[in-house]
Amino acid sequence: MKDMRRDTFDLLLVDWHLPDTSGPEVVRWVRKHVGLDLPILFVTSRQEERDIVEGLDCGADDFMVKPERVGELTARVGALLRRAYPAAVNEVLEFGRYRFLPETRTLEMDGKPVELKNREYDLALFLFQNMGRLLSRDHLREIIWGRPAT
Repeated sequence: MKDMRRDTFDLLLVDWHLPDTSGPEVVRWVRKHVGLDLPILFVTSRQEERDIVEGLDCGADDFMVKPERVGELTARVGALLRRAYPAAVNEVLEFGRYRFLPETRTLEMDGKPVELKNREYDLALFLFQNMGRLLSRDHLREIIWGRPAT
């Protein structure tokens, strides 16, 4: 939880069983100290109705039972992010000479369209949004292609 004081996060994925504490304790702490706006998704092997109710009652926005399915996880994360940051969904993003138009999933360079396939657009946008960060091949494989690291 000390990282929550130092860094900012767009979304939290929380497991029930953590080394020093429990997932519900983390969620309660985040809601008290960080606020209600940060989307939180429980991803845990606990699947009893009482666990789901407790997870949501302590402040999580959604609950997913392991083993996680990449497509479902991606869809749930996308839904949480759309609700938490609605303006960012269709916002035109500009990076110097490059302009991303999410509504039409097109890229322009110097005002001229660049022909990209779906995955190429996703990859280019993700790389521009993470400019200056080190990204592993496994991370890109998971984010863009929805394939778990091998």
